[in-house]
Amino acid sequence: MEAAWPVADPHLANKTLPAVRVATCTYAGPYDGLEKAYGAVFAWINNNGYQVKVTTREVYINDPVVTPPEQLVTEIQIPIQTGK
Repeated sequence: MEAAWPVADPHLANKTLPAVRVATCTYAGPYDGLEKAYGAVFAWINNNGYQVKVTTREVYINDPVVTPPEQLVTEIQIPIQTGK
């Protein structure tokens, strides 16, 4: 697992994530519901002839410390490539 957050000053960054083609899903709700969102994205990938390329990414849009679980927003990004 690797954690990252965006910074405005590029001199403060110690790593830049590479640009990749992704299948993405924006999920709203408590984190324990992410499994269903992942299932939907993987189903779309399989049904549309893509293959998973590398490790998935999750972007947390709001702060779980101050946001009620039902209002949490998470973007799932799964890097893909065309199937063989």
